Formats: sequence, C-alpha cells, structure tokens
Amino acid sequence: MFGMRVRIALSTALLWVVVLVAPASGEELKVPINIGVGPAFLHFSGAVGSDQTWHTGIELDLAAVIDQETIRKQQHRIPRQYRALAKQVKEIKVGYIFVPDMLIISPQYDGRNTGMYGATWRPLSPGISFGGDVKLLVSAGVLLTYLYMHSDTLSDTHFLRPGLDGRAELTWRISDSWLLSGGWSSGFYIPQKLGGFGLGDAPDNIWHIGRGYGLLHYRLPYAVNIP
Repeated sequence: MFGMRVRIALSTALLWVVVLVAPASGEELKVPINIGVGPAFLHFSGAVGSDQTWHTGIELDLAAVIDQETIRKQQHRIPRQYRALAKQVKEIKVGYIFVPDMLIISPQYDGRNTGMYGATWRPLSPGISFGGDVKLLVSAGVLLTYLYMHSDTLSDTHFLRPGLDGRAELTWRISDSWLLSGGWSSGFYIPQKLGGFGLGDAPDNIWHIGRGYGLLHYRLPYAVNIP
C-alpha cells in the first residue's frame, strides 16, 4: 500500500505536465486556482532562538490544482500505461516557482531585541496525501531562504541559504471553494554564522528554522486556453 502511494507521488509531476502542457486542438481547460494565506510562527535553533523564541511571518499558498475531475476530463491525453495510476490521484497542486512560500515579517519593537524580514521559496515539494474531506499531507521540499536580521543583542545578518524541509499539513475542506489547513515545517539549511556568510561555531549558526502555520484557502476556477 505504501509502495503504491510512493509511486503515485513520484508520477504526479508527469501527470500535471501531460494535463497542462501536452498539445490539444484549441481546447479550453478550467483549472481551480488555490489562494491561501495565513499566519506563520518561526522558531530558530541556536542563538537566535535563545534570544527570542518566536518570530512571525505570513504563509502563502498559490497554486493551480489538478483534481480528479480535471484528470478524468483529460484522460485521453494521459499515456495509456498511466491512466490506472491517474485515477488514484485525488489532487495535484502545481505551485508557481517565483511566488514565495512564506514572507518573514517580524518587526523589532519594545520588549523584542531582534527583528527580521525576508522570504522563503519552496519550488519543489513532492508529497503523499491521506484521507478525504479531512486530509493529511506529508511532503519534503527544496528551500531557498533570504532574510535580513537586525538586533540589539546579536550580529546583524543577511542570511541566504538553500535547504531541505519536511512538512506535515492537515487540511479540512469546508466547501468546494473554501478550505482550512494547518501544519508544521522543519527546514534544515547549510549553516551560516551570524554576521557573515561562512560557517561559525554551532550556537552562532543559523541552520534550522521550524515553523507552525495556519491557512485559509479559496479556490476559483480559471480558464486556460491550450493552443
């Protein structure tokens, strides 16, 4: 059973490419666009986390959604050997590579020593989902994060590093258009020392960012004209 879910997850990229990109004769395809936004709370390992337990951000989820209805309508464009597998795929979300996954907005004010601003991109994130109207998604992703940190107690830092994350997200479908979700992500980066771009002693490195988040999603149909 688990092996089958892994096969489904690995084949999703092929399926959405076939559905969205394969040529057709002036066909109009309606694809739901998911717009999700909500709060994020970030915890840094090491000295940054010791200085301040939580920082804040805005979680974003902008993606085209290839659901089972879309796959069924476009079944004739899927290679025959993949059609049985496609029927088991409930949903594929195709993100936009240049749209951030999260904006980091954590101002410094009275009672807080440190402020930071930046963004995280998650351009590749295969996952496996379980459930129906209440769904658990477990995924892994490739990350790129930039943030500028200014502080009264720590060295000012321009953090720029790639990384990998693991994520668990629970989604509740309220209606065809509205969904709620929440989850936790742990991102692991090539370590970077505070105040510079190289490696430093372990407590002074930024190497792990954990974040809890919640999202309100709205899905609207979007017509795509395929040449």
